[in-house]
Amino acid sequence: MGCANTKDLAKDGTAGVTLKSGDGKHTHVAFDDINKDKSDAKAPDQQNETNDGVGVSVGKSHEHGNGHACGASDVPTNRTSGLDRLQPAPGAAPQDRFGAVRTSMSLSAGEGRGHSIGEGSSDSRPIEFEDSLAMVENLSMVLAEQGKLDEAEPLKRRVAAARRDTLGADDPMTLRSQHTLACLLTDLGKTEEAEAIHRDTLARREATLGARHMETLDSISNLAVLLSDVGKLDDAEELDRRALDVRSSTLGPRHPHTLTSVNNLAVLLRKQGRPAEAEPLYRKAVERRTTALGALHEDTLASLSGLAAVLIELDRLEEAEPLYRQLMEARGANYGENHESTLRAVFALGNVLRGLQKLQEAETLYNRLLQTREAELGPDHAETVRAANNVAVVVAEQGRLNEAHLLYKRVYETRARTLGEKDAQTLTALNNLVAVLLDQERLFEAEPLCRRALAAQEETLGPDHEETLYTAGQLVVLLRKARKLDEAEPLCWRMLNANERTLGPNHPQTIVLINNLAVLLRDLNKLEQAEDLSRRAVEAYETTLGATHPDTIRAVSNLAMVLTQRGKLAEAEPLLRRAMDSCTQKV
Repeated sequence: MGCANTKDLAKDGTAGVTLKSGDGKHTHVAFDDINKDKSDAKAPDQQNETNDGVGVSVGKSHEHGNGHACGASDVPTNRTSGLDRLQPAPGAAPQDRFGAVRTSMSLSAGEGRGHSIGEGSSDSRPIEFEDSLAMVENLSMVLAEQGKLDEAEPLKRRVAAARRDTLGADDPMTLRSQHTLACLLTDLGKTEEAEAIHRDTLARREATLGARHMETLDSISNLAVLLSDVGKLDDAEELDRRALDVRSSTLGPRHPHTLTSVNNLAVLLRKQGRPAEAEPLYRKAVERRTTALGALHEDTLASLSGLAAVLIELDRLEEAEPLYRQLMEARGANYGENHESTLRAVFALGNVLRGLQKLQEAETLYNRLLQTREAELGPDHAETVRAANNVAVVVAEQGRLNEAHLLYKRVYETRARTLGEKDAQTLTALNNLVAVLLDQERLFEAEPLCRRALAAQEETLGPDHEETLYTAGQLVVLLRKARKLDEAEPLCWRMLNANERTLGPNHPQTIVLINNLAVLLRDLNKLEQAEDLSRRAVEAYETTLGATHPDTIRAVSNLAMVLTQRGKLAEAEPLLRRAMDSCTQKV
């Protein structure tokens, strides 16, 4: 074994799911997300339930459409994707998503009776102040719905200030306007101001309406979403649990608002890395929403997606597979086979099938995605290129290296042309091309490409960056295969030193590098150094994995070989017997 890099590039994105290769062989290829590359994989996880759980990030999409779903009637915000938006509270005026009151203003004279078309009458009555504010608010809503948030903001501020001045700070209409302003500020990324406004609104509603009033609870839910967005997860959890408890006791466990709180808490727990706690909540939401809303309702499907994602995180792929099939079929029925939400479900199911080693079916789904992207977006579009990369991955895993090589070459050349030679996505594609060339034993072609990638990453990312070290590891593998051991050694030392600095001496990746460098030094006949590192590897494996773990036994065998070469046969014998006994027990 050479000093191969231990990083598994076959990750499926921000859901935190690594689909493992079956035989433990290092996977050279990187697996692109449907909507972002491996270079983007470190972006904060948005916990998007509409992403269908497996490494798919699609921005700020929500269960009920894009944008902030925080209306004047206090429908809870969906900024943390996957959190539900409630319908207006009972008794509240009909509201649109961004809070504008849809008033039916009668501008005709008399007792509100309008005139028939053609009567020739006109109304000279001045527009009332509240009617004027409603017009301003409706305009702000239309602007916000179109994504013109910067234009909507001053209008929202104007309405909130006017109502506060005329109606008072505690008036329900004032608080509704204040609340929708906070939602808009959240979408604009002005989270500190938004949090302050949400907290003020909540405090005033608690004082005037009571802690169990529906609008108070909506404020609690919306504040929880914002806190989750900014990483204040413990505070958000406390608020989500409070909203759930009150809604359960006042509305009942199966009320849609209660189920919203159930789903929101599940999303938060998943975001906190507590999938086992999130699972029963998702199951409850799926079961009850299916009964109340139907199996094809988007709220039901959002909870189903969350449940499937949690099962992936718990490494229960067999249970997740039928859920993703249901999700793909339902979204196809709801939106059409080529709709973005359907394609996300196709991608998610493909990932699960790949993790279950159902590679032919996974390839069929990835090819479906590629063909749709090419037809709708063109061959050079970023989404098309990502889809081609995903097909290449599963083709390579089936041993069809010539096909995989052509696909990886296409991905690399397209990205180099459209993004530039030193773009992170281009360098990922270049590494994948190098990996498949290595698997094909085309070392002469692979080496200059690998050196090019390494030089670019050292320049753009720095010598100790994870991606740079991965490429250095690929070059080490290549140099060992080419028997250029003297060139491989300094790279191995560099990788080991960097990992010890960044990850620590007992990190699994560091231990693998210790063992691999020991083997390389043995091949170079630097036996004293090889023995020292081999002993370190055995000790570290025994401490972290136990005395009988296969990796420990391999390290023991490596140490025995070094001792044998050094003439320390009495020391080597018991180690070889230990390794033999372990292997014999498994035969």
